Amino acid sequence: MLGAAVAAIATPAYADGPYIGIEGGVSLRDKVTVDARQENATGEDDFTRAATARTKVGIDGDVILGYDFGPFRLEAEGGYKNAKYRSLTVESAGLLPDGSAVPVGTVAENERDLEIWSGMVNALVEIGADDGFQIYGGGGAGVARLELPVEVAGLGTLIDDSDTDFAWQLIGGARFPVTRNVDLGVKYRYFNADDFRLTGTNGNQLNADYSAHSVLASLIVNFGGREQEAAPPPPPP
Repeated sequence: MLGAAVAAIATPAYADGPYIGIEGGVSLRDKVTVDARQENATGEDDFTRAATARTKVGIDGDVILGYDFGPFRLEAEGGYKNAKYRSLTVESAGLLPDGSAVPVGTVAENERDLEIWSGMVNALVEIGADDGFQIYGGGGAGVARLELPVEVAGLGTLIDDSDTDFAWQLIGGARFPVTRNVDLGVKYRYFNADDFRLTGTNGNQLNADYSAHSVLASLIVNFGGREQEAAPPPPPP
């Protein structure tokens, strides 16, 4: 029994260190809101809701590179999202071509896809042993590039523009080891980016806001740094 205890203590364990991973999954039915510049009753420019676009289930994926400090992880993330639209609801004339007679409330089909490219820095707190099941949570901040083409049958192209702006996200998930260096996991992410500045094909200035809820599967490879030195055996009884 004493020999088994000594052997357990002498078994080396990998120290915390760098890791790399890929994650992929789906973005759920989310939305994009577009505000258009219009003149208000006092003759001043104001932004009012022009349209709300709702998306179908899309794809979401990223590559992460980070460092495990034990109960805390810091990582860089490069991500991509793509979603088709379910519907586009016209809420004012600010998005429409000049002279169009489309009534407010019209629901149309957008014939092109929404795309988001992002670069984020995440800080995560973990609960659980490194060699067992862990749960984690945290958030991140960075930049996102919105590609927002809006092309409606009968109206033509309403928006064909892109912009880069600040973005933030909230993250929660769980992971478990399948080998000494490889973890599998599942992750939830809420992603938000506001105030993209775009120009409509009618020349009007637009502001767009985007948010997404995603569920992803994770594959993480831990490099583990150096091996920790084994503790010396206890003195004989």
